[in-house]
Amino acid sequence: MAIKTTKKQFEQFKKTFLYWQKKMSLMDWKVYFDLSNIGRNFAKLEMSYPAKVATATLTESVENKYVLEDFNPKLHAKHEALHLLVAPIHCIGLDRFTSESEVIAANESVVNCLMTLL
Repeated sequence: MAIKTTKKQFEQFKKTFLYWQKKMSLMDWKVYFDLSNIGRNFAKLEMSYPAKVATATLTESVENKYVLEDFNPKLHAKHEALHLLVAPIHCIGLDRFTSESEVIAANESVVNCLMTLL
């Protein structure tokens, strides 16, 4: 039996994501939020690095009561926000024409952010 995600849980997900987005100085990204069926995942992030647009999605239901204890919208939001932090490294790493200086700059950006947080 599926257990539906509540409006309150979805609002927690959005609020927590936006908190970490701001904390990590990632406000140059436009982030949309979605509540939909995403299979066996609790949450996911889809992004376009060149456009700096992303969609953070929270599952609309948890299918199994045994995994319900692992469902934590705040934790999933933080996890997806961290994906946004490393998006430059991920995306330029997939680009076949990436220069060494682009990789170094993306790496430094992540390290500088982590320096302010830790």
